[in-house]
Amino acid sequence: MTIDKLQMNFEFRISIRNLRFEICPSIRPLREHSGTILRYACYASAREPVTKNQLLMNKTNIFSALKDALMDEYAGIKIVKLTGDKDLSMYVADIAPHTALTPHYHTAGIDAYQILKGIGTMKTGPYVKDNFEWTEKFTAVEGDCFHIEPYIVHQILNESDETLVLVFACPESHVGEDRHFLAE
Repeated sequence: MTIDKLQMNFEFRISIRNLRFEICPSIRPLREHSGTILRYACYASAREPVTKNQLLMNKTNIFSALKDALMDEYAGIKIVKLTGDKDLSMYVADIAPHTALTPHYHTAGIDAYQILKGIGTMKTGPYVKDNFEWTEKFTAVEGDCFHIEPYIVHQILNESDETLVLVFACPESHVGEDRHFLAE
């Protein structure tokens, strides 16, 4: 699929000339230049130029980050934020053998998971009127991706003898104020 065929609400543009980053709510066609990949841009309010030594992105190695991860006593796992902001962040979690997370749900936004290593069992069920019942249970293996909607109680269990490692993306609030734990 070419960039011409994509429907875009926002366009990101890095201006090499003055090294500034803009988020553009509207898109205008640009003249096509030889070798240009992005053919659309917009002219939003100017940003302050970025200095030569400023980082334009944050790079983190998942496995290095896990070495320094702290235990989240509430959830029962080692967890560390890799990158992101309040709207969307990416985390890595290390779940020890024979460990079950505390069942919980979120009221806004989804959790998107990918299993990097190991085998886990995910249990889910809707949270309705201060109550929940497990309605689904599935095995998640290395390479599997899945997501959990708001108000779905979820719990991942590592019933194996190996460590379970997964990455997940969600709003930052999912590891804070929008994390509602329940007793099984």
